[in-house]
Amino acid sequence: MQRFSGFWLCILVLFLAVPVSAADWNQWRGANRDGVVETEMPETWPESLDRKWSVEIGTGHASPILIGNTIYQHSRLNDLETVSALNVETGDVIWRDAYKASYDMPNAAYSHGQGPKSTPLFADGAVYTLGISGVFSSYDAQSGKLRWRHDFVGEFPKPYPLFGTAMSPMSVDGSIIAHVGGQEGGELSAFDPKTGKRVWSWSSDGPSYASPIVTQINEVRHLITQSEHNIISLDPTTGTLLWQIPYTTAYDQNIVTAAMDGDWVITSGLGNGVSAYHPVLKSNAWSPDRIWHNPDFSFYMASPVLHSGHIFGFSHHKKGQFFRLNGDTGASVWASEGRQTENASVVAAGDWLLWLTTEGRLFVTRADADTFEPEATYSVSDSPVWAHLVVTDRGFLVKDANTLSLWNIPE
Repeated sequence: MQRFSGFWLCILVLFLAVPVSAADWNQWRGANRDGVVETEMPETWPESLDRKWSVEIGTGHASPILIGNTIYQHSRLNDLETVSALNVETGDVIWRDAYKASYDMPNAAYSHGQGPKSTPLFADGAVYTLGISGVFSSYDAQSGKLRWRHDFVGEFPKPYPLFGTAMSPMSVDGSIIAHVGGQEGGELSAFDPKTGKRVWSWSSDGPSYASPIVTQINEVRHLITQSEHNIISLDPTTGTLLWQIPYTTAYDQNIVTAAMDGDWVITSGLGNGVSAYHPVLKSNAWSPDRIWHNPDFSFYMASPVLHSGHIFGFSHHKKGQFFRLNGDTGASVWASEGRQTENASVVAAGDWLLWLTTEGRLFVTRADADTFEPEATYSVSDSPVWAHLVVTDRGFLVKDANTLSLWNIPE
């Protein structure tokens, strides 16, 4: 497999870097949007975790972010979409803003509620939120003052996808990237962070529920995501399409955030198996060649983590199954028993993997284990957990149906 040279890996890190502390979790799936953190974990795990605090924060699937001593959470509280800044030591509210955002959840997903699903973004002193009905806002992170807002009503046939907006915005080259609109038309756009005006837009396919990443392939940067009907790569500076792969899932539910293994794009979708694509430049045109495909596992709402050349994930097959694949071949290394849970998020931290299930169980496994054998299992919620686990050196942030909690490892 072609991998980055040391020089280009450093360049990639510079492109992805945000002015935040290594201990911060500033966006969807952490600083590099890959579910990997450098936070130190214990060599042996205690029998239980300490819950430092728990506060009612409202409904929604959006995961929190942490910058320094401040947590930012987007939720629906008292039937209003609400952006909250909280003190990480106490859970106390520092500032809060709320606004009306009506949304009718389809019957097929009624139990998921009306809360926002998109994780906030912190970049250069501002917090960006994307509501379930497509309301896109920018706040001064310290004061909570609203800087600008779009609702996109009237710009597109529908301002949000069928099951609500779920993509999480990101910062690239001083612009804020968001896929806005609905299933009958939308735009993947770069917005000026100060004014909210569009810098560029790509409108050939509407949004799905996936969130983008930016990577470097053959000395060219690629903004990669799943749109409504495709896997796409754009030039993040201009919005020019570099390549696309037709890609659909049942009920148009493209959700997965891709993982990168060197120059290979690892992705999946409901019932579509797991695939690795290698985009190569041929006669001045990009061609995303499929390197391998494993039909035995598929990601639905969960996204993969890459650790030491292996892919770890949660599949909807067999009523919920954890698994590990060889990154070079796609071959299965291990798979857990079925019927584990409805959904799970996974974070790689040092030599450990932390898996958080819908039922609020937190499994801790060794990354180099040959089977799924938890070293520790904790209960961190009594209500459903759909938000992604957040792992920092301040503790584990868990957003469940209505509350946000901070869990610590006892000293």
